[in-house]
Amino acid sequence: MKADGEAGIGRQIVIKDVNGDKLPDILTGGMVGAHVLLHRTKTVTEAEWQAAQPQPLTPNERAALIAKEAPPADTTERVPGALEGEALAASIKASAGTVKPQNMKNFSGSRWSGDAQFLWTGGKMGDQIEITLNAPEAAAYTLETVLTRAPDFAIVQLALDGKDLGTPVDLYDAKVTTTGVLKQPLGQVTAGPHQLVIRISGTNPKAKPNRYVGLDYMRLVKQN
Repeated sequence: MKADGEAGIGRQIVIKDVNGDKLPDILTGGMVGAHVLLHRTKTVTEAEWQAAQPQPLTPNERAALIAKEAPPADTTERVPGALEGEALAASIKASAGTVKPQNMKNFSGSRWSGDAQFLWTGGKMGDQIEITLNAPEAAAYTLETVLTRAPDFAIVQLALDGKDLGTPVDLYDAKVTTTGVLKQPLGQVTAGPHQLVIRISGTNPKAKPNRYVGLDYMRLVKQN
């Protein structure tokens, strides 16, 4: 049963009667601050109670949820052919800040390929990082990218060889999760190295102004 849509558990959760009404209340502290969730009761009819009960997912809804949250993975739990963020971290050029691998096993909001990502910290508006993508042959490709969303993450713009790809991506979320697979058709691409840029272009008003950026993986997929 969901108690709240914004409060995070973080590392602390306390169940205690805060207001003396002999009902247990919830106190939490985490990345999005401290929260007190008061336990309140309400008299309802049988029909209202039945309507408020959780409903199981239909088979189609369950399949759609699994497809969205779980990227295709091989037996090593890594996406085939992907450039893993954690492996790229050491070679990335950043105009400011630091790029380091980050273990994501302790975050349950999504699945990360290889259970890890890179985390870019210390960037400000207009700062960028560069990643080299190698196209194995001249062909039409789609760029697949999975980024991380969290309470203190930035809005970013992706660009390839100096050309912006689509619209900026807002990486704010009240919980730590992923964007899912973002697909950007690139059209015809020449064989060899290409420069992919991730540029900080803004901050969601709800986000903490740390402007972090996390990359799970990216890969070039040849179009049929």
